[in-house]
Amino acid sequence: MAFDDRKSKSFDIVVDMVKLLITLCTAIIGFLLSSILIAEPDDEKLIIIKANSFKVQGALLVLGVSVFFGILTILKITGILGDEKILVENTTIYDKFTRFSFSICLLLFFIGILLLTIVSLNAI
Repeated sequence: MAFDDRKSKSFDIVVDMVKLLITLCTAIIGFLLSSILIAEPDDEKLIIIKANSFKVQGALLVLGVSVFFGILTILKITGILGDEKILVENTTIYDKFTRFSFSICLLLFFIGILLLTIVSLNAI
């Protein structure tokens, strides 16, 4: 028995959302790290980052852990879809670990964005 369209779409939506979060997190991490590495010692951006270093480091850490949980979510979904022991009728996106890892990924992403927003507002 094949997946019905609703189940298939639910898996596709979650995987696409996780891929989007992973992409955004890695882009933000890359931008921040390249800004820090390229900046001159007396650059205003670097001074702001140094003044808020705890928040910037926290944001980088939180975004990195968000990427980790995003990868775990994709691996779990792949495991669910690839496991032939699970009946098609019992296959669902609402597995406890999938919901947990996706929720943590999403929550950490928003915490990282919040920390970076605070740093940006302090710079104004």
